[in-house]
Amino acid sequence: MQYILTEEEYRALIEKRDERTRVEIQRLQDFCVLASQYIPVEKYPMSSPGYKEPWKCNLEAIRDDEMTCDECPAGDVCPCQFKQWSD
Repeated sequence: MQYILTEEEYRALIEKRDERTRVEIQRLQDFCVLASQYIPVEKYPMSSPGYKEPWKCNLEAIRDDEMTCDECPAGDVCPCQFKQWSD
C-alpha cells in the first residue's frame, strides 16, 4: 500500500516527529540528572572502602568548574552535549 501526502501533510508529520524527539530528549535528560543526584557511586577512590555518595550533575552545579561527568552513573545514556571531563 502506498500513501501520497501533500507537502503540507508531510511537513506536519516532520514537525510532529521533531517535537516528539525534543520532548523525549528532555525527559531523558531530566531522568539522567535525577540519576546523578540519587545513585551513589564511589566518588573518591582514597576515601573509606565502600564509601559512596551521589555524583551530582554539572547541569545542576552552582559553578560549572566544580563538576565533571567522569563517573556519572548516567554517563553513557545522558544526551547532554556539553559534558565536562577532568584532565
